[in-house]
Amino acid sequence: MAAFEAIGVGIYRQRHPLLDLNVGAVVGADGVALIDSGDSHRQAERIIDALRAVTLLPVRWVVNTHHHWDHCYGNSRFGDAQLWGHVRCRRWMVEQAEATRRSLMADADPEQRSELAEVMIVPPSCLLRWSTVLDLGDREIRLRHLGRGHTSDDVVVV
Repeated sequence: MAAFEAIGVGIYRQRHPLLDLNVGAVVGADGVALIDSGDSHRQAERIIDALRAVTLLPVRWVVNTHHHWDHCYGNSRFGDAQLWGHVRCRRWMVEQAEATRRSLMADADPEQRSELAEVMIVPPSCLLRWSTVLDLGDREIRLRHLGRGHTSDDVVVV
């Protein structure tokens, strides 16, 4: 399990070898904002376990930086959190995420196929088009869509 590495005061990242994914965490007085939820609920559980070494505060916000499966297929493990994403991220997940999951399963090794079979697609329900601010209690983070980048629904966290 990859540990979270401090990259600033109350700001952490966790690196995953598959697709060189970074997961971020911003700790505020009222809870944690998690940046991306991983590729499955199993990976999300590993993220939660690693986060407990940093803070016991709950994850209250999850930001999907875009719709790709390795960034948002762990959303179901954060049922009590606000799930944030761009409006196009939600649209893509509603319309295409299940077909993508099935396609990934067809090409996966047996272990990854088993993980993907258990994934429940949960699109973000808190949506932005351009920008919004999340209040973490003693700090704020801004979610910004700067236009098309890696995908049409990229969100950066400042």
